[in-house]
Amino acid sequence: GTDGPRDAGDGNAESEHRSEHPPPQDNAPPQPNMGPAASQPYTTAGKLFIGGITGDTQETDLKDYFQSFGTLTDVVVMRDKMTGRGRGFGFVTFEDASVVERILGG
Repeated sequence: GTDGPRDAGDGNAESEHRSEHPPPQDNAPPQPNMGPAASQPYTTAGKLFIGGITGDTQETDLKDYFQSFGTLTDVVVMRDKMTGRGRGFGFVTFEDASVVERILGG
């Protein structure tokens, strides 16, 4: 009776739809409560996400560019563990967190 249509794939269709969305990033640190900055690139305590960089970009390239805005405490290019090639994004962290707001136009 009523069990047939309910078990005939509604759950599967829902699962397939959900699988189109990326899984939540459990390892990402919580974002600070910055109000309107939620629509800005991800930042925390002077840390700025840098996306859209080439696989050849080195930490020194990011440092050379971003140090003109303020003192950097950390520069990381995320790399593929197997090939060592850059994954197209990284992070720079400024000693003074207000530098990030200036860069973002805040």
